[in-house]
Order: sequence, then C-alpha cells, then structure tokens
Amino acid sequence: MSDGLVEDEFTNRPDDDELAFLHYEKLFRIPLEKELLQLQEENRDGYWNSYNHFMQTYINNVLATVTALDLQILEYWINNPGCSRR
Repeated sequence: MSDGLVEDEFTNRPDDDELAFLHYEKLFRIPLEKELLQLQEENRDGYWNSYNHFMQTYINNVLATVTALDLQILEYWINNPGCSRR
C-alpha cells in the first residue's frame, strides 16, 4: 500500500479508534483477497511462498494498526507471538 494512500485514508478514517481499525483492516484485506484470487487462477510456481508473503504482509499491517491505535483487541497475540490462547 502506497504511503499516499495511507495518508489519504488516515485523513478520512473514523474518529473512533475501533471503527478506524475496521476501516484499515478492510483496506488491507482487499488487496490480499485480490492477490490470493490471482494466485489460484494462475496456479503459478511458488504458490505457498507467495501465499505466505501476502498473508504475512496482511498480518503485519493489522498488528501495526492495532499498535498504532493503542487498541487492546489483539494485545495477547502481539505480546505472546507463537502462543495460542486457551
């Protein structure tokens, strides 16, 4: 996602931080879904490497947004990577 797009979306985001998170998550999910659909259609070599890259980019963006907005919704997973909560 280009810096200009992020800046434009930042100025147009909802005032409520939790709604802003949903706004940004949707922005990150749209290109993810397009890339994954293209991977499936093309069935190109290195599918899993590309899939993992796109998913990691999406997850990094979501976690960075949660951190920047200082939301507690994913705090456990941010502070305990690799652990599952029971």
